[in-house]
Order: sequence, then structure tokens, then C-alpha cells
Amino acid sequence: MAFQRPTLQELIDRIQGDFVSRLALSGAVLRRSVVYVFSRVWAGAAHMLHGHIAFIARQVFPDQSEAEYL
Repeated sequence: MAFQRPTLQELIDRIQGDFVSRLALSGAVLRRSVVYVFSRVWAGAAHMLHGHIAFIARQVFPDQSEAEYL
């Protein structure tokens, strides 16, 4: 089974859930709260890293790599 790259929304939901559980928040996360902003920023960074890893993984195979990586 191949690794499935999580979508940006999945990463946001995971990270926001982690913040809520670890901080023991009882109410909903408001749109302008620190938890909301941090979860989106961390998810964006993780999504970018997942994309970079996927790009590097494609460069391993000659039929999928770009000319400069051959």
C-alpha cells in the first residue's frame, strides 16, 4: 500500500484536533483565535513539506524525474 499524501484540510483538522485535545478546550475554536491561526499555519508548512518529499521521491525514478535531476 502506497503512502497517501494528506490534503491540506485533513492536516488542518488533525492539527486543530491536537491543539484542542492537548489544551483541553471545551468550546468550539473561533475563527480568529490563536489555535485556529496556528493550526492553519502548521498545516500549511506540513503540506509544503509533504509536497517536497513527494517531488524528491519522483526524482528517484528516471522515467518520472526531470531532466536536471538525471
